[in-house]
Amino acid sequence: MFAFSIDRLLIGLSFLLAATPGPLVLCGLPKRGNQYLFSYRENTYSKAIQRLVESIYPDKEPTASEQPTQPSDPQTPANASDKTQGGSRYDCTWAEWSDWGPKTTLFRCGHRVRTRQRKLIQGSTEHPSVCYGGAKHEEKTDCNDPVFSEQQQLFDKYFFRTIKHNGSQRRRPVELLFLVDRTNSLQPHEFGRLLKATAELTKKLQLGNDSRVALATFSRNTHLDIPFTEGGSNVAEKIAKIDRKTTGIANVQNALEVCRNAFKKERPHKRRRILLLLTDAKPKTDVKMKKVLDELQLEQEVEIFVVGFFNMDELKLREISSHPKNEHTFYFKSPRHVRRMASNLIK
Repeated sequence: MFAFSIDRLLIGLSFLLAATPGPLVLCGLPKRGNQYLFSYRENTYSKAIQRLVESIYPDKEPTASEQPTQPSDPQTPANASDKTQGGSRYDCTWAEWSDWGPKTTLFRCGHRVRTRQRKLIQGSTEHPSVCYGGAKHEEKTDCNDPVFSEQQQLFDKYFFRTIKHNGSQRRRPVELLFLVDRTNSLQPHEFGRLLKATAELTKKLQLGNDSRVALATFSRNTHLDIPFTEGGSNVAEKIAKIDRKTTGIANVQNALEVCRNAFKKERPHKRRRILLLLTDAKPKTDVKMKKVLDELQLEQEVEIFVVGFFNMDELKLREISSHPKNEHTFYFKSPRHVRRMASNLIK
């Protein structure tokens, strides 16, 4: 009964279309582009109706927005002519990909992500998505985090072993200042791990009475929590008493100015001056910052080491560290890994 009714409906609709002198809008029927779709495509009547509809609504060339795009093919050569169906109007020619972004010794690239670009030489610059192969003007790839064991070996070689007094191998006395980040990018327990790492380093360095150790913490403001102490005596006990509260944002320039003033107060001596900065900050090295760095490194001969973690900006921190950069800049994934590194160092 139902099939008979459908057939009668299709026959009636075909006669109606044939008798209609002008265009007829078929409301409620699904449409793709300029064609109406029917469920009974194999039915003779539906085919007849389809032909009638096509005669009333002749096909026209689809617009760019209706033009189907082909899926991106990663194997397509960069300099190949990318074409779509529908004519040479959408032919596209891409230039070769540029080289990947700059490489460094830590992440193998500058800002944790490497990029490369290419230009559209021929084609629609307003609608590049119609090009076969897609509309990729730029590609990005993540950088690899430095391997923990490699960074620990470098820190041990270039920082720890050059300071530690080791029996008959007597080292030059030092003035060592720890500068520790306590901004709100850290949880209190993470800040505590950084402090424990500095305490661990102080113990394992086994500095003599002719050396001095100090510690400052910074966020928006900087506080010299432990002034320079001879031989680093009782420094670990004093570090344990520092409040673990974290607050504010990083003001690295102010922190370096406080360190500069702390070194100035010390009487001239043949000690090796060292500043160890532990931070995930992204400092801006403007004119004022560079002036402070020049005073520290050139006038006061302070050697600056940087230990970064989290999403630190390597390029910015390398502008702070001393030369050679790969011997004074280190990265560990988190404060937990910084603490682990300090614990693994052998006395």
